[in-house]
Amino acid sequence: MLLRIVLVGALLIAAMVYVKQDRVLSKIGLVGTCVPSLPAANADRAQRRAQWWSCGEGAITGYPGLEAQSCKSAGRVGNRELWYCATPISEPV
Repeated sequence: MLLRIVLVGALLIAAMVYVKQDRVLSKIGLVGTCVPSLPAANADRAQRRAQWWSCGEGAITGYPGLEAQSCKSAGRVGNRELWYCATPISEPV
């Protein structure tokens, strides 16, 4: 009985590690993701020099917010939200 409990626990931990490392939830659209993007068409000169990100909505989490990385939202275009960051960031989410 104890062996079954330990085995099930180990399988659950392994599944959680796999989901976290492989970004399965973002690939199937449950959590929002961001990818590098070109500047918005209406961006001014200073904004064009910034690093831009295009974020998609996740079914559970909605759009990712990049305020914590000192980025500013440039609004939504279609089903994507555009962000620009004066200080480059490596990976937003």
